[in-house]
Amino acid sequence: DFKKNLININRFFAVCLIVIITIPLSAASVTVAESLLSQGKYETAITKLEPLADQDDPKALFLLSHIYLTPEFKFLNIPKGLALLRKAVFHNYGPAIDTLAGLYLSGDGVEKSEARALNYYIQGSFLGYGPSQFNCGIMYKEGQGTNKDPAKAYLHLCLASLNKKDLDDVTIDAARY
Repeated sequence: DFKKNLININRFFAVCLIVIITIPLSAASVTVAESLLSQGKYETAITKLEPLADQDDPKALFLLSHIYLTPEFKFLNIPKGLALLRKAVFHNYGPAIDTLAGLYLSGDGVEKSEARALNYYIQGSFLGYGPSQFNCGIMYKEGQGTNKDPAKAYLHLCLASLNKKDLDDVTIDAARY
């Protein structure tokens, strides 16, 4: 019994060690891919991101979706891009949630729905993602996708005005509203 428990504890620590080692490697690979994207090396970035996306890395899923949804990158594949974006949203990745909300708001690649856009902005807002906080507040202020609701607008815009990490100077605009 003792020996069996010791083996299970060792397995547990082995798994923890693997997770501890692979998370920084994943983050480093995504950073390399981001650098490649900024250099216009899209094919190389795709080869770096695909294995990470296969492991459900939310940022890799989002970056790949961006490549497939952006015509300028010349890899346009809307169904594949939306599928990757939705997987990143499933993992509660703020930029992906905000992007999907924006697609519903504009009707780009999906059926236009201000109500769905607002729901995604709310999700992003409560996850602490600044752009979603700002957009959510504006939608409530303007009554877009919902009835005008000054109290909810105030709440989300206050959150946005405090979110320097994601919004930087836009926090000033959020505070003005």
